Amino acid sequence: MMGTVRLVNAAMPYLEKSAAGVIVARSSVSGREIDFAASPYGTFKAAIIHYTQG
Repeated sequence: MMGTVRLVNAAMPYLEKSAAGVIVARSSVSGREIDFAASPYGTFKAAIIHYTQG
């Protein structure tokens, strides 16, 4: 998670100067659906989804 946060923070000065700046984060369906077998993985993916939407 912190790798994603650090990457976005490093890119923000350049994105703010750009007329077409965009952030694309890849996640998986585990961030949206409940999967009891992989709850830590799903929690991490949900955190990335929510972070990038914010």
